[in-house]
Amino acid sequence: MKKKIILFLLIFAVLGQGAFAVSTTFSDVSQNAWYASYVAQLKDSGIVDAGELFRPADSLNRAELVKMVMTAIDGLDGHVPPANPAFDDVLPGAWYTNYIEAAATLGIVTGYTDANGNLIGFFGPGDTVNRAAATKMLVEAFDLEMTDDGVKIYPDVHSSDWFYEYVIVASQHDVVSGYSNGNFGPSDAVTRAQIAKMVVLGMQEAGLMEVPEPSVEEDEIIPDEEEAEAEVVEEEVIVEPATANPLSIEEVNTPSGGSEVFVAKYAFQAVKEGFNVETVTVVNDITGDNLGDQAEGTIAIKNVIIKFPNEAGELVTEVRSLGSDGKARFSGLSFYAERDKDSFFEVYADLNKVSDIGEILSGEVFRLGLQDINNDDNSFRAVGDITSNIIGYGASNRLAISGAQVQPFTVRKSFPMFSMSSASENLKNGENTLISYDIAAGSAGSVGLARLVFEVNVYDDNGANFSLSDFKLYRGSTYMNNVNIYDATGAQDLRLGMGGGLVDGTSFVIVTFDQEEIISAGDSNTYSLKAGVGNSENNDSVSTRIAQGDESTPLSGLTAVNQPNTGKIYVNGSATAGIFTGTNDFSQTLGSERNIIWSDRSAGPHLYPTVSGGVVTSNSGTTDWTNGTLLDITALTDHVISK
Repeated sequence: MKKKIILFLLIFAVLGQGAFAVSTTFSDVSQNAWYASYVAQLKDSGIVDAGELFRPADSLNRAELVKMVMTAIDGLDGHVPPANPAFDDVLPGAWYTNYIEAAATLGIVTGYTDANGNLIGFFGPGDTVNRAAATKMLVEAFDLEMTDDGVKIYPDVHSSDWFYEYVIVASQHDVVSGYSNGNFGPSDAVTRAQIAKMVVLGMQEAGLMEVPEPSVEEDEIIPDEEEAEAEVVEEEVIVEPATANPLSIEEVNTPSGGSEVFVAKYAFQAVKEGFNVETVTVVNDITGDNLGDQAEGTIAIKNVIIKFPNEAGELVTEVRSLGSDGKARFSGLSFYAERDKDSFFEVYADLNKVSDIGEILSGEVFRLGLQDINNDDNSFRAVGDITSNIIGYGASNRLAISGAQVQPFTVRKSFPMFSMSSASENLKNGENTLISYDIAAGSAGSVGLARLVFEVNVYDDNGANFSLSDFKLYRGSTYMNNVNIYDATGAQDLRLGMGGGLVDGTSFVIVTFDQEEIISAGDSNTYSLKAGVGNSENNDSVSTRIAQGDESTPLSGLTAVNQPNTGKIYVNGSATAGIFTGTNDFSQTLGSERNIIWSDRSAGPHLYPTVSGGVVTSNSGTTDWTNGTLLDITALTDHVISK
């Protein structure tokens, strides 16, 4: 039988399932199901009660998971109920109370926090558990710690996420392994089958449960390591198709002039032997899924930088310029992937400045990554350190990138960054703050705002003419009287004293500025949208958020300038020459326009369009105004006030 050497492997390997003898009393758990042995071990350990149904595909709530985990670690042993309960919504005498209180005492759970990270005293026992929260609970319960093993990469788990370290630790201990497509799915509801596996593996890692010996059929016996290595050298080597995994950063709006801007990270694993990568090609290709079929130069990038380990484990940095053909070629490299170890290859970029290139640089898009198509030995070459076999990249299906691609980046002089600010959650008759948020400008330069749009949901529980009117915008504690506030649906003037109002249902409230609203470089302002409330009664509520939905949709067809997502706010009502297509004014229209209109103030001299009564004068203003595309606002939650 011919031995095959797999030199590269996607690190998202699904944890293998041994052939254990399975016996359960659940009629909905087949003995052939992948989770059957885990369910059986939970039942045998008394962690789940025997019964007719296990409901493997069902989600479970936070109280149910806490009980399961606390039973696994015998967490109620010696527990004394506290004099003051940890959570306001964990009721005395409930079946789950002791489990949750004991878990809080042991630091396994902490409850919910507000937007600023402060504990609010609620646990949410009936809330559905997602995979991120479940992973944190298991890591804390089984006292799992970070190891020296390589870090498993999930495209949907980023270093800035609160659950990042928990997922990494759980992956290192093989308690979680992710989906077959490489993602982890942190926000997905965890199923009872998945939890059965995670709890059993966590108990085994913590020494609370023995690891069953898998049965191995006679024809499945694997030769010992020494024999296998001897045969590797003697027999012909066949390289299996495999995958390299890319990880990209989150911030796709990128300040110009940045040094070593982190663009992408690739993970490789050598299975049968180590290998040396001698040649790679990094390309700029912003079109399509493949990197390399439409490479092109860009004024955004000054240098391309790669970082990797050599055979001694030392970090090596190599720098090349990006050619006019959109390619940076690296040869004579010493990148070494050690056998059975995860090795990482990182791509960075040094960017030019707007002050050096001019305002045309603002809006320039680039996407850097390893060339994954049309490769040959001149563009990618690796050599096995035992067999000296030469491995191509993308040649004869030896190695190719699939799945998630690295992300495009848009260069700006500066860009606004949004975050929620604290505000009251109590609804009262009279003036209320519907939402409060902070907008910051990067240190590279100031930003200007022209328009914001809010989605406002009014819930009138009793049908008692509950309404909102007399809208105001505040900067800090200062009332701003140089703004227009309209209801997009009915084109009502919602400003103080203008008679417009909102009633039960969802509306879009547009706020525009008669003068450019400037946030200075490195500073931030707090903005609050307020409204007068009338006829509010018990159970009435208002939910408000910054309108979303066009963050990932580029604005195409602009002729005012050549850069994506950039153009005059209003040019003769032409759909191809400006951001707005309406012929009236930019305050009262929604549709193909953009929710957030902002500027990185790269044009000089920078001119705000002439505005009179909310109407923009045709052809006025400079051309660096852009839209909300690529702004990181999708994570901003609704702010709810209720009575």
